[in-house]
Amino acid sequence: MEHLRLRRTVRTERFAPEGTTLLLFVHGGLGDRIVFEAIVRAAIERSAGRKRIVAVIPFHDDEYDARRYPIAPDEVWVLDQLPPDDVVPLAQRVQRSGLAAFGWAGQVETICHGPPGAGVAREAEGCRFVEPYSHLAELAGGAIYPRFVPTPDARAQAAAWAGALRGEDGRPVIALHCRTRERDAGKNPDPGDVARAAHLLREALGARTVAIGDDVPPALAREVDTRIVDYDPRLDDLGAHLEACSLLVGGESGPLHLAAAVGTPVVGLLAPGKGDGSWGPFAPSTRKRVLPGRDGPPGVPLRFAPEAILSAARELLAMRGS
Repeated sequence: MEHLRLRRTVRTERFAPEGTTLLLFVHGGLGDRIVFEAIVRAAIERSAGRKRIVAVIPFHDDEYDARRYPIAPDEVWVLDQLPPDDVVPLAQRVQRSGLAAFGWAGQVETICHGPPGAGVAREAEGCRFVEPYSHLAELAGGAIYPRFVPTPDARAQAAAWAGALRGEDGRPVIALHCRTRERDAGKNPDPGDVARAAHLLREALGARTVAIGDDVPPALAREVDTRIVDYDPRLDDLGAHLEACSLLVGGESGPLHLAAAVGTPVVGLLAPGKGDGSWGPFAPSTRKRVLPGRDGPPGVPLRFAPEAILSAARELLAMRGS
């Protein structure tokens, strides 16, 4: 059997009396990577030091940096390969690698956060399979939310940036995220709706508006004061800038989850059927509003009423005291 190719970062060397738990998260993007923090932290707190916790991440274009976690796992394994369509063999290989690395020190289990192949049992060869977003919703029900902590240097730079935007009259700074890629159309808000919302936010609230990313639709680009395009793949800069904002408005995406994780209020523009909290954003009710979009034909962006976005933003800003 082919060996796993991985980058292994050992943060702590210690004996854990109840063995080792490997948390495998088969994720698709930046947002999944952010919310995984809550799963890792919950496992660490639940084990109370009795288990060694290892976070296992399939290949990702960006650098996975566990140092941004308030409570980091004992080890991080980044697999140098993309996850297969059927994650069961991958989970079983992770389990065997865990046994080879830690079997001498007690029991080893792998918890795979990702759906197993059709017809495969939820437990197999020391592996347990968990649907990740159901688990995250359960953690959120217990007030365990994803968290991300930017570095002091990044925070200082972002605070200066936001202060210049706010000006002497202390205007709110509102970030907006919307993409143009066709493959994201099924969960992406209509660019025209977000652009009209940006216009209302500026006119009604006096907000300074910021577009996030390098794939900003032209309609939205014309309605914002500035943009954040390039950011550190470890997310330190982007996390700090979102933390310095008063609010973020965006679809189901990495910036939405990251803003929630740094404590910034968010207006989530989600697909119909995803407004029950099971898909995030994972944050206290005082820091989020979720608006369900109007579904259309396949491949067509979700539609939202700009006036509803304005109302949700106004409500969250009032609670924050902006």
